Amino acid sequence: MAVNNQQLNYIYQELREIKTAQLSGNRLLERIYRKELSNMAKIDDVLTDVAEEKTLIDGLGAFIQGLKDQLIADGLDQAKVDAAFAAVEANKAELAAALAANVPAP
Repeated sequence: MAVNNQQLNYIYQELREIKTAQLSGNRLLERIYRKELSNMAKIDDVLTDVAEEKTLIDGLGAFIQGLKDQLIADGLDQAKVDAAFAAVEANKAELAAALAANVPAP
């Protein structure tokens, strides 16, 4: 079967369109991949921030407990110390809840 020039041009044009579509698809996939990498970096940043906040909250808890222990060791009224630190613990819990609920998305 002989192929004429018109058929060859048609086949050539079809192949060029396929190649163009393929290149466009590859560019789209590359853009999606870059966007995913960017999103993963943002998620890593959020996880790092959350870990840092947890460290700060834990440090605050240790500080509060140390202060309470020192005040008791200095002979202050146990009931007053307990009342004061119950309020501090409530504030710490409120702070932790506010951080968890209101940390804005990057």
